[in-house]
Amino acid sequence: EDGCVLVGCQRLYEAGAGAQFASWVRNYLNRRVDEQGQIPTFETQQYNIDSYNSGKALFLPYRESGVARWMNAINYHMRRISEHPRCDNGSFWHKSIYPHQIWLDGLYMALPFYLEYDMVLGGRQHVQDIMKQFENVRKLMYSDEKQLSYHACDTSKQMFWADKQTGCSPNFWLRSMGWYLMALVDCAQIMDEMLYEHKRRLMDLLEETAKGILR
Repeated sequence: EDGCVLVGCQRLYEAGAGAQFASWVRNYLNRRVDEQGQIPTFETQQYNIDSYNSGKALFLPYRESGVARWMNAINYHMRRISEHPRCDNGSFWHKSIYPHQIWLDGLYMALPFYLEYDMVLGGRQHVQDIMKQFENVRKLMYSDEKQLSYHACDTSKQMFWADKQTGCSPNFWLRSMGWYLMALVDCAQIMDEMLYEHKRRLMDLLEETAKGILR
């Protein structure tokens, strides 16, 4: 939740609403990130994909100052991502208490940060991995009949709610489709024209999803 507020303030600042919004972001981060760029309150053992969302706010002070503290904090998040458990198909688990599960909202929580890291510091080495996360969701969780994406998929098909054939949850959750739309928009925006084919694929998925919701 804090990450959503931080990013909202950053967007307001970038849109010209006033320097106080950037100051608020920096003040918040100063209380969470130590001078070496470590984050003492980060809960590392939960492997909670929601925890990566706040990392997006670190790019603002890093771009404005270039101070190593902020680059270290970004790399701290990236190390957590590199250690995050995955399903057999390469998708991130939602969290350690939900093993082998992909949730739509997890794409928003991890992939925009992951992609921005790749564009700024990662040398575009992870784009294929990021796109695979989207393609796995499209393959496993999209219903051609309903033109909507199921909220979750248990790739082990062990949970009580999991369809024994597909592993999908029995329901659609509008909020998670909102997170999914935001993940598509943010990642398409982060990509530059050198990644046109990937950018175009994200826009196609965005159009497909929006049409399904409107229907």
